[in-house]
Amino acid sequence: MIQEAIRLIIQRIFRDKILMGLVFIGIAAIFMTSASETSENKSKNTEEKLPPGAMMPSAHQPGQQPHAAAVTPPHPQSAQAQPTAPPPVALEPNTASDFVKWWIGGAMDFQATTAKKNHDQALMWMTPEAQDTFKQAFWNDAMADGISNGRLVAAFQPVSIGAQAINPDGSVVVSMKGSLVLQVSGQPADTRQVVTDFLVKKEAEGLRIAAICNRSYQQAQSPMAYSY
Repeated sequence: MIQEAIRLIIQRIFRDKILMGLVFIGIAAIFMTSASETSENKSKNTEEKLPPGAMMPSAHQPGQQPHAAAVTPPHPQSAQAQPTAPPPVALEPNTASDFVKWWIGGAMDFQATTAKKNHDQALMWMTPEAQDTFKQAFWNDAMADGISNGRLVAAFQPVSIGAQAINPDGSVVVSMKGSLVLQVSGQPADTRQVVTDFLVKKEAEGLRIAAICNRSYQQAQSPMAYSY
């Protein structure tokens, strides 16, 4: 009986074209709805599979490049500060005076047995310029030879040694006053009044005598004029 009812309905649908069109439209709508739901589920499943923090790429029109992130050029490193010269090291006047007093003990030693050794050591505490001035005034070759062979006798007696001035560069001028007695064998002794200024500087290696200003007067005849 049911089959007979279905057969009658189908026959009626085919005889009624309008009713048949409505049936086809309904069937098409069912298929389209099913396809749309399938596409949405597929997209949703794809997004769920992305790792945490990832994003789906955004679509862009053909030929159009995606916007690049702005790149900030690195700032050039600032030039390192040029090392500045250290300020002059100030030298205490008393220290400079004590240094000259100690130095004079060897620089003005004229004993035959110790003069050469002490003078060699004293010269090490002087700059080359100061060495030349000192040798010309107090330790020339003729005097050194005369002391070593015993033909010349000499003795220095200091009177005063003290600081006189402090220069802007930290050096100190130390003035020395005294008397130097020279006597060649068989001849009268000659006395020289010694007035000498020493420029003392404090360097990385220690204290140094950087310059000498000799103002000795009443000089006797130079021992170099004598024949030994």
